[in-house]
Amino acid sequence: MERSIGGKMKKKKLVAAILATVILLVMLFSAFFIAKHLEHDCRGDHCPICSILHQCMRNLEKLREGLTGVIIPFLLILGFLYFKIEKDECLCRTSLISQKIRLNN
Repeated sequence: MERSIGGKMKKKKLVAAILATVILLVMLFSAFFIAKHLEHDCRGDHCPICSILHQCMRNLEKLREGLTGVIIPFLLILGFLYFKIEKDECLCRTSLISQKIRLNN
């Protein structure tokens, strides 16, 4: 039973890694396409490059919206943990001198 659970977890991690890679590649290729074809000679209303440019811009906007929903909670949690660790370190920094213990030889 444990092997099947471990196998499922590995499969889920592999799928998550593949999806993350695909999202990263879509974002990079969209940005590169926009940068390369931003000042192209437009052929009119049905320009194929313009339609691809609009699709790339929509891809980047959708990714930005999705990442905003993930990054903001992540930063809040990270900030909370940082201040909690900082507070705990301030309380735990004690030494023999700070406790006024006399050291005799």
